[in-house]
Amino acid sequence: MLPSTDQSDKDKIKRLNLLADAKHEKAEQYYKAKREHDRKLQLTPRERFAAAEKGLRKMARKHAHNDDAKRATRITTCADEITASLKVFDKLTRQLQEKRPDPRGDALESAAKELMKQLPKCFPSHADALVYARSKLPLLKANAEAVKIADKYGKVSRSRMKEEESIWKFLREGGALAFTDWDEADNLKKLIDLGS
Repeated sequence: MLPSTDQSDKDKIKRLNLLADAKHEKAEQYYKAKREHDRKLQLTPRERFAAAEKGLRKMARKHAHNDDAKRATRITTCADEITASLKVFDKLTRQLQEKRPDPRGDALESAAKELMKQLPKCFPSHADALVYARSKLPLLKANAEAVKIADKYGKVSRSRMKEEESIWKFLREGGALAFTDWDEADNLKKLIDLGS
């Protein structure tokens, strides 16, 4: 048999339940804010740049609204430079993501097929012919073509890195103008928060 509960016990249980609900709500708010913060940290560089650029534009509007037209113009100039660099950055990124031709692999495949056709008893399987072609045949033209392709993609990659450096330079400059703070990392975090 359960002991009977009087009104004071019921009130105490009700208060404890309300406290538990309040703690649960507070924990939910904390974890929601933490998930949002973690999401912002997981942005790709491109998303971070775009969010920071939006944040710069918002700060430019704020300074223009506060009658600081000179600073607003300089911030807008930085944002415009970032936008232009982002277009080039995107173009170069797309070029790097394209499927690269593989002249060496194509030459190895055709050599293996030819070896199997000409010498079927020496090379009973495609894998055997491919191993022989890979280890014994020089494939000079294919190797030279592969080097040219690698150089081309290397140049594109270096150009992309230069654009990224340019974006960072304008973000640092714009952040310093927008917040008049010397902490570049904090300025960038504020810009990303404003833009996202």
